[in-house]
Parts: sequence; C-alpha cells; structure tokens
Amino acid sequence: MKSVLLNFVVLFLLYGSCNQMQSNQQDMDSPGYTLLLNGAVIQVDPGLYHQVDSVIRETLESCDDLYEQIVMPSFIDDLKQADYLELIYDEPININLMQGGDLIVSKILIPLSGKFRNNNELTFICGSPEYSSPPYVNSKGYDQLEPLLNKMKP
Repeated sequence: MKSVLLNFVVLFLLYGSCNQMQSNQQDMDSPGYTLLLNGAVIQVDPGLYHQVDSVIRETLESCDDLYEQIVMPSFIDDLKQADYLELIYDEPININLMQGGDLIVSKILIPLSGKFRNNNELTFICGSPEYSSPPYVNSKGYDQLEPLLNKMKP
C-alpha cells in the first residue's frame, strides 16, 4: 500500500513539474503585448515580437525632443487616419527616459505617416490606460524601426 501511495505522489509531482515547465515555455514565447499595424493585429514570429519591443523601448527611452501638443481623443483619432504602429501591453511597463523621469505605459502609438512622421524622426504617444502623454520624439529612431516594419504583414 505504501508503494502505491509513493508512486502516486511521485507521478503527481512529475505531472506538476511538466505542467510548470510547459507554462514557463509559453510565458517565454508570449510577447507580452499586442502589435497592431493600422488597426490590424499583426502575427509575427516570437523573435520579431521581441525585436520590435526592444527597439521601441530603446528609442523611446532615448528620445531627444518633445512636441508641445495636447493629446485628446480627437488627436489620436486624427493620427489613426494615417499609417501607424500600436503596441498594447498586457501589463503596464516602465520606461526610463534619458532626459529624466519615468513613464508607466500600457500602450504606445507611433505615427508612420502624416504630420508627426518627419525624415528619420520617430514619434511616440504613450498611454496608461488612455493616450495622454505629449508626443516624444527620437530624431534618429526611424532607421532602427524600418527594417522590422518591412517584415510585418497585417
């Protein structure tokens, strides 16, 4: 009877360990955000998800300018009439700005055409939960994102 009980305990522990390992693998594969291009969800391989997230965070953290613009829902609606990239995070993330200060964001909107898309600039509007930050600008950011954009398809 003791050996049956011992076998049951061992099997139970092994089963739990396997489920935990599978859950951890799924967590590693999950990007932690939804990627949208012009409002359409983009499905890309996990490596590209992580590259996009890394480039977005790095270029946002190293922004070197700020537009003095009041961000209201109508402003966001206008931006979404042109091409844009949007990241909606599962959980809020912390962005440490090189200019000083931290941003807690749950979503980031990046205009890819229109008034806020100039030369090599990359503009970010951040929200947590609603878009409300002034547009942050990285004057050299577009070249970093462009190769990744070319790999995306809605």
